[in-house]
Amino acid sequence: MSDERFGVPSASAMRRISNCPPSHKLGALFRDPGSDEASTGDRIHLALETGDTTKLETEDIQTYEMCLDQKNELLNNWIGEEMDYQVFKEVRLGLTTLGLVRDVTPKTTWKL
Repeated sequence: MSDERFGVPSASAMRRISNCPPSHKLGALFRDPGSDEASTGDRIHLALETGDTTKLETEDIQTYEMCLDQKNELLNNWIGEEMDYQVFKEVRLGLTTLGLVRDVTPKTTWKL
């Protein structure tokens, strides 16, 4: 499983960090190895995000299609079939050792 946070803790991890910083550090050293189910979920999420289904396995296609149908039904019920909508994607931010806030990407070289 890839680290989509690039080593930067999530907002939901802040409570753990503030209560027990060593617990968070140990968690970073001993990452969850993941599972087949998590890998399946990652593939399906990526396909739903990008529309690229080439990495889906045969058994993933049905779940992907069901999720896509649910997404379209929710959007149609929420904003209507005739209206256009805009999608916003989350951006990961990190605090540098210099106190600057920067985008965190696979290419980030800042010490965070």
